[in-house]
Amino acid sequence: MSGGTLDVRDLNPLAQTLATSAMALERLGSSAPAVPDAGSSTGEVGSALATICQAMSNLVEATAKSADLVQANDKAFQGAEHQNAADLHRAARGR
Repeated sequence: MSGGTLDVRDLNPLAQTLATSAMALERLGSSAPAVPDAGSSTGEVGSALATICQAMSNLVEATAKSADLVQANDKAFQGAEHQNAADLHRAARGR
């Protein structure tokens, strides 16, 4: 992307980055450590870790949805561009 314009080719790398990030974040969740022994604060520490894990889960979900939306919009944009080109071609031929 340059000069404030968007080229459809800019969407695929963005979708790829979002999808890759979502998968990397999801992998991090599968290797989460056990709740540490924090003495009388163990419950609070566990609760804080659970809250962080939920936030990470929400982030993974939002990132994956963003990747899906970017890809869907890329396809819609390409379809509209194809249709516009066909319409212009027909108009140039007088039909």
